[in-house]
Amino acid sequence: MHEMAARNPKMKGGPFMDYGVDRSAEVGALMKETASRRRASLRLSEALADLDALLRRQARGGPMAALYAQVPDALKGLVELTYGPGNEPGFRLIEPLLYRAHRAERSSQSLFLGRGNGIRPFMMSTPRLADDEEAMLHVPFDHPGVDMLFDMLLSSRPLEELGEALGISDTMQARLLPFVTDAPPVAPPPRASRWRYFGHACVLLETPECTVLLDPAIRTSGEGGGPGFSYNDLPERIDYVLLTHNHQDHVLIETLLRLRSRIGTICVPRAGGGMLMDPSLRLALASMGFANVIELGEFDKVEGEGSTITATPFLGEHGDLAIQCKTTWHVRLGSRDFMFASDCKNLSPELFRAVRDAVGRVDVLFLGMECDGAPMSWIYGPLFAAPPAREHDQTRRLAGCDFREGAELVEIFGPEEIYVYAMGMEPWLNHIMATRYTAESNPIIASQALVDACRARGLQAERLQGAKEVAL
Repeated sequence: MHEMAARNPKMKGGPFMDYGVDRSAEVGALMKETASRRRASLRLSEALADLDALLRRQARGGPMAALYAQVPDALKGLVELTYGPGNEPGFRLIEPLLYRAHRAERSSQSLFLGRGNGIRPFMMSTPRLADDEEAMLHVPFDHPGVDMLFDMLLSSRPLEELGEALGISDTMQARLLPFVTDAPPVAPPPRASRWRYFGHACVLLETPECTVLLDPAIRTSGEGGGPGFSYNDLPERIDYVLLTHNHQDHVLIETLLRLRSRIGTICVPRAGGGMLMDPSLRLALASMGFANVIELGEFDKVEGEGSTITATPFLGEHGDLAIQCKTTWHVRLGSRDFMFASDCKNLSPELFRAVRDAVGRVDVLFLGMECDGAPMSWIYGPLFAAPPAREHDQTRRLAGCDFREGAELVEIFGPEEIYVYAMGMEPWLNHIMATRYTAESNPIIASQALVDACRARGLQAERLQGAKEVAL
């Protein structure tokens, strides 16, 4: 069944393993090893379900005090029991203590180094198995040797020094030899006044004084998909990284780890305070060794050298779930105002008019228009205590603006330039997005209609794919 599904393009992104040969014995061994090594995480998962069932059975509107003694052991001291405004029972995770309690679980983290010369299997369903052409390093992400590994791409260092820093064997060092080159490192480009589009939702804003990188998704040199920018086209120092929301195509851990030593500050949206479906992105990144991560609530600002970054409201794309870890970003760089609305839906024009009143009109609008979107359960299904009705799952989709919503945002913010982006069109991101468009696909039709309508009004408009550079 898995082999047939993996060969069917319509099944891309489904819960199927994508291996060209039968590796079921290795998968079985991995499952057995996981059941042993990840026992604490599995107990936590069971405890979350048990706690939810307990509250549904016994929390009828009376005091919660007596129920604390019945909290499953794996969650004792890590939760607060609550009622919502509709008197529905629930709980709040004390997330910092949860990370402390499960610190040992970081031993399960690993880096999988590949040649980048093949089609990568979908990352949410296919387990990574050892391969003769690849190398798997079992090191936690916050290990200082991880930064040294990626810094070797900018400065020549002996492989033995890396091996000592990572604590890996001579055999593993030998496995790393194919990934090492004697070629001198490529010098980072000098800063300039421009913006560069790297693909999907990744945009680099630059002036000589400040650099801002949004939703980093960087193609490595040699990956397919036509010409485009790579890590070699990034500046040596990135002052701010902005993350719009906590989905896998906007928070790419592999890219962030590779850039970690070059990042000044990461700005993330403020999460919902311990809700299971809305984990803190700040705490997650801090647990991976990112030193300077700050949360911004709606209309919070960060002032930089010649720049102002403002977190602004974000609606939609989360299946109407009460998720707060999401933001659009308004960036003022020099005399130019940018608005980044990746995946945001214009569900309330009144709200965005109020945003316009607060931040003013913008010069450049970046707008996500993947207006079909995946069913809600594609990301959030495992977090429901009871699965949603199929009708609701299919209609509460993870979608961005359609033509009408996008056109109204253009009217509201009055930009001179409009760029449709974050469409998942780059083939080198297929292992993250699993997106396949045709000329008849709704997002293609809707986004092209918006581009055409804007151009008819004399505005600069384009649907981005791959790479673009514009001087400021």
